[in-house]
Amino acid sequence: MKILATVLVIVSIFVHTDSLIIHSEPATAIQQFFKLQNRGEGWLGSDVFTSVNLDENRYLFILGDTLVGNLTKKGHRNWSHMPRNSLATMRITERYMFPPEFYIKYDPNNDNSGFFTSEDKNTWYWPIQGTPIKNQLYILAYSVTSNGTGAFGFSIIGTTIIKVKNPRDEILNWKYTYHPLPNSNSNINWVTAAIAVSDYWYIVGSSEGKKESILTRIKLNDVYNLNWDKFEYWSTIEGSSVPSYHYASENTLLTPIFHPNIPETSLYYHDFLGKWFILEIPAFSGTVNLRTANSIEGPWTNGVPIYQIPEPWNDINDGVFCYAPKYHPMFSENNTLVFSFMSNTFNVEDLNTKTEVYVPQFIRTTFKP
Repeated sequence: MKILATVLVIVSIFVHTDSLIIHSEPATAIQQFFKLQNRGEGWLGSDVFTSVNLDENRYLFILGDTLVGNLTKKGHRNWSHMPRNSLATMRITERYMFPPEFYIKYDPNNDNSGFFTSEDKNTWYWPIQGTPIKNQLYILAYSVTSNGTGAFGFSIIGTTIIKVKNPRDEILNWKYTYHPLPNSNSNINWVTAAIAVSDYWYIVGSSEGKKESILTRIKLNDVYNLNWDKFEYWSTIEGSSVPSYHYASENTLLTPIFHPNIPETSLYYHDFLGKWFILEIPAFSGTVNLRTANSIEGPWTNGVPIYQIPEPWNDINDGVFCYAPKYHPMFSENNTLVFSFMSNTFNVEDLNTKTEVYVPQFIRTTFKP
């Protein structure tokens, strides 16, 4: 097996706040596992990269559009297929990290197929979040259709929940069903971030029209029993300006938890910070911001910059942009936060030669008093 050499750009950033020093730099020990390798037909990059703990030492990566092919002698991508989604797993113990294993499925006669495939060949799934609930796995996915060409030649039409009944089994033996999420459409989607806390599954969503981040929750028992009409929305009702959780049937007005909306990120509680946090990359900025709050409902702080993404992953003049900051708790320690971000190009053909792009980049942020 030949591992192609890559040039690593070391970029560190120190941020001083009123109470913390924040230091961010590439997590090189993790990054080595995601270098493109010339190993025959296989994985050549994908986006999303949400991580989920499947069992004690096995972690799942949820992946979006996936390039499949091989590397040329010059180290360029030669990809033949792009399934709309795929999966990977990685074993991590106290002493060792093992290389990821990729699970790629597609129908060569269906450009919109993937590991998860819609019955309608004109639509596809982009899975974004995954939450283990009662020994099952619930994946939140965009339902998507094409409306043109290029990186933004698509339209979101709603949100689908993919229920995996046996996530601890081998992935190729998974049994799963699809469930359209109520109150989702081309304007409102529920895939930004998700987490199960106590008796509830909390989901942060996005209102595209108003550019707002919104919030819903549902009891875990109702998730297990597929009672999708039991979602409660952070909102106000007629005659009140104080937000609370209400059912959609109560004629509610969604209350944003912050502006603007974020297409995809992570929502977690950080013990060292003693706060909930969300990561964001404002569109085409290349800046990773950290928002915090004492409760999921907020109020949320404005974003504090914790990392400035360098070239070649952030070069809008060269048609390269970055997005999808995701937290990975299995790589993080008490006072650290390890996250990944994705990069892409406006012209998908540029990915042939820009091999450092469309591969997750891992960053370790350390907090010091």
